[in-house]
Order: sequence, then C-alpha cells, then structure tokens
Amino acid sequence: MSQAQERRKAEAWETHHKESHENSVKELQEMKARLNTLDQSSPEYAALKVKYDEQYQAAEDFFMKYYES
Repeated sequence: MSQAQERRKAEAWETHHKESHENSVKELQEMKARLNTLDQSSPEYAALKVKYDEQYQAAEDFFMKYYES
C-alpha cells in the first residue's frame, strides 16, 4: 500500500470509523456487564447473549476487514 493510501486509511479511521467502533465496544462492555449479573438459565440472559455474540462478531469482522484492507 502506498504512503498516500496509508494516510487516507488513517484519516478515514480518525474521521469516520473510530467513534463508531468505540461506541460499539462500549455497548459490548455494557452488555457483558449486564450478562454477568443475570442468571444464565434465564430467558433474558439467553436473548442478551445472542445479541452480544452477534454484535461482538460484527465488531470483530469490521475491525479485521478494515485493517486487512
């Protein structure tokens, strides 16, 4: 990747993607904290765990795709 492409990628991260990714990570941390307070056999835990797993995977996929490009 050329220096110009690297610079554009870094600028895109700072101006567009960083805040979104940080918000997603914060939401994941809040969900994880909530999961830790719930009974693992409850329906609420099961529903939140599915949502947490999906959001975690989406955040990981985005982060890996962004840095692989």
